[in-house]
Amino acid sequence: MSASRWLAFAVAADAPLRLTMCGIRAPLQPFAQPRRSMPDFIAFLVIRGEIRLTDEMSDGHESVVVGPGEIHVVAPGIWQASTTPFPSGMVFLWFHFAMGGYDLLTAEEVDAEVRSQHRSGQGTPAAARRWLIPRQFQLGGDLDAMSKAHTELLEHARLWGIDDRGTQVIGAAMVHRLHRAFCASRLHGREITRLEPGVAHVARAQAWIRLHHERPIALATIAQAISLNPAYLSRCFRRITGQTVGEALLAARIETAKRLLLDGASCKETARLAGFASSSYFCRMFQREVGTSPTRYLVLRRRR
Repeated sequence: MSASRWLAFAVAADAPLRLTMCGIRAPLQPFAQPRRSMPDFIAFLVIRGEIRLTDEMSDGHESVVVGPGEIHVVAPGIWQASTTPFPSGMVFLWFHFAMGGYDLLTAEEVDAEVRSQHRSGQGTPAAARRWLIPRQFQLGGDLDAMSKAHTELLEHARLWGIDDRGTQVIGAAMVHRLHRAFCASRLHGREITRLEPGVAHVARAQAWIRLHHERPIALATIAQAISLNPAYLSRCFRRITGQTVGEALLAARIETAKRLLLDGASCKETARLAGFASSSYFCRMFQREVGTSPTRYLVLRRRR
């Protein structure tokens, strides 16, 4: 992102927060975003590749480059267009949320607000005088949590709809997390810098696994999808997450299997939809990872 006078949007703490749309984009062909202005806040979280945009701010046009691990937020009424077509092969998550009116804050104003909230002991958005929504922010250690929350958000919205209370709670929690991470970065004087390469690569691999884990997948498949050497990806993944790629893939399949079982799917159907080679292999892995059989797991969950 080019140097900007405006660092963040400030919204009154009592403003009602409502998620309005969410999705994921992984274009097979390059596409251009036409010039547009939306009535809600729009957040783009880039997982792979980069997007180049122009924001029409109150004091002129600003060029924006959003890279892996960065989130970019556009406020209502700001006109935006792509400066170059979004490339094929990139992946970004997006969600829209309504929060009412906002003020544009400079870096100095943001830091004064953060210090004021900290002195007052206002450690959460609910207690804060104003929400602070960054225009662009490198999520760092919050990237994986935000990506996982977005996956949960999409699944919940598809099952129950955007207006379901659970969907709205997940969306609000994502904005809460963004506020907290941004305030913490300003309070502790950390510069907003790009992730070191290994972390960004692992985040891309984790996002790809969450999107495709129902398919037969090998380490080489994931590495090829994100344009990395398999051995390098394997080393980065273990160093940063403490897991192997295979362990992360199995964990994603187990979590999907739990949801399918609770939705009434049979063990055979669950095994197929969650990406297991057979129902017998699924049952063995479920017993090993969860500590109980799929049938017993259902019984225990229904007793709660």
